[in-house]
Amino acid sequence: MRKFMVLAIAALLIVPGAVALAEWDGPYVPTPVYNTRDGSLTNLAKASLSGCYSSYCNETERVINVDISASIAQWALVSLNATDIEWRVLKPGDYYIDGIQATLQSNGDLYVDYEGFANLVNDEGDVLETYYALAPGAWVTAAALNNDDDLLEENMAHEPVIFTLYNRIVVGSCDSACEYEDPNGATISVILKEQKPWIWDPYVSAE
Repeated sequence: MRKFMVLAIAALLIVPGAVALAEWDGPYVPTPVYNTRDGSLTNLAKASLSGCYSSYCNETERVINVDISASIAQWALVSLNATDIEWRVLKPGDYYIDGIQATLQSNGDLYVDYEGFANLVNDEGDVLETYYALAPGAWVTAAALNNDDDLLEENMAHEPVIFTLYNRIVVGSCDSACEYEDPNGATISVILKEQKPWIWDPYVSAE
């Protein structure tokens, strides 16, 4: 019996294909960005210079407005100790495991979406009762898990947040000796709720 689980990471408001240059409000002159630690160039941040000033006169005082701003993208650490759950059962019984342990951390709100969880079935459509829990003993059906999405607020995510998706199966005496699996596969999507529209892929060379 094999249970597949796919982790999907999605971000809201991402411009498709935005991998090189950020979007600026107006004309810009890109300037190199360096790591303070060792002076090396980095593509994890970008900066632009715009505007100009020139004066050649005899005024006693000249007041020049200088604007400095920074826009910080949302980032997320998403770590799972496993993406597959595979059972081997010798005899009928009611069994559970600690399941998948996930670690999340971010500088913004995260939305965790469960989709596609279902009872395990065999090729003939026979059903193996399957349950999940986000807390020990708080078992819900697979369908209920799909409706139990979570919002992890920023103030909770500044430090790594660890949670466990417990998995339980009930094997009856009439359950056939065969393979069971989630018919459609399941996904966990971690959605960055406060992402910026200008992000780029830092591992793709700028054009």
